[in-house]
Amino acid sequence: MEAKPNARWSLDFVHDQLDNGRRFRVLNIVDDVTRECLAAVPDTSISGVRVVRELTVLVARRGKPEMIVSDNGTELTGNTMLKWTQDHCMQWHYIAPGRPMQNGFVESFNGRMRDELLNETVFTSMAQEMQRLIDCCPDHLRPIAITAFDTGGRIGNVLGLHWPQVDLERRIVRFLRTKNDTPVSVPMTNRLVAVLSALKTSQDEARKKAEVEPGKVVVPQGDWVFTYQGAPIQCIKTSFAKACERAKIENFRVHDMRHTFASHLVQNGVPLLEVKDLLGHKTLAMVMRYAHLAPDNLRSAVERLPGHNLGIVEQQPRRAAVATD
Repeated sequence: MEAKPNARWSLDFVHDQLDNGRRFRVLNIVDDVTRECLAAVPDTSISGVRVVRELTVLVARRGKPEMIVSDNGTELTGNTMLKWTQDHCMQWHYIAPGRPMQNGFVESFNGRMRDELLNETVFTSMAQEMQRLIDCCPDHLRPIAITAFDTGGRIGNVLGLHWPQVDLERRIVRFLRTKNDTPVSVPMTNRLVAVLSALKTSQDEARKKAEVEPGKVVVPQGDWVFTYQGAPIQCIKTSFAKACERAKIENFRVHDMRHTFASHLVQNGVPLLEVKDLLGHKTLAMVMRYAHLAPDNLRSAVERLPGHNLGIVEQQPRRAAVATD
């Protein structure tokens, strides 16, 4: 092996569990010469398709290695992986069964990761992370975040909601102008019904007070669901980033709330066809990215989301002087 970057990569999995007992694993990819960790990919389930996707991104960013070394795990010996190595003319070396030290570089890294990170850290579940983020949102952002987490709607559709699209009696949210130009109806969780009901009541009361005391009460414009100081909210990028900072959640984008919605459904056994309908995709192709998470109707599917059983969420006062806000 030449002493240069990308001469050889090695990869392996290391396992741990969340504080609720749910198992997860981390795919580690190491450059054997530079001893760099090129990627550390955590998830509750990592299939051969996911490994191929991560390797493709890594090769595009860093260049192709001369060789990759791994054990004989099913994720690394399946047809998907074999086809990828052929398509990329990649030399892949499998170590002998039961001889992990033949993959000593990544095994050494796994040991350090376990000693310095995994054994020293309590990892919370996705639902707990989501709730912590919601708790760190300011008043005007909290209902938006809950709607995004509990419907999977694209943020443009969520911010564009008008009250006629929200049927609190039938517990349905209807997104009209979707990316695929196809309306999507999503049943609401108990949490979302409680939050939107409280929001509508607050707006109705503001309008009544404005009739009695004109000019003294801020009245929401039109029939927009989400407003700030009366005007419809057009963008949440800055306030969302600050909420993530307060919640100590890194690398989480606004659009990732939609991915979280889909991931929760699939992890709880909801069929991909139902996830496709709830997300508003025309084909299964876009939903297959969540297939690796998998362990009857649409309403029963949404009832499996964490927010369904959380009941009424009281609006909390705006946090003042919080951390790095």
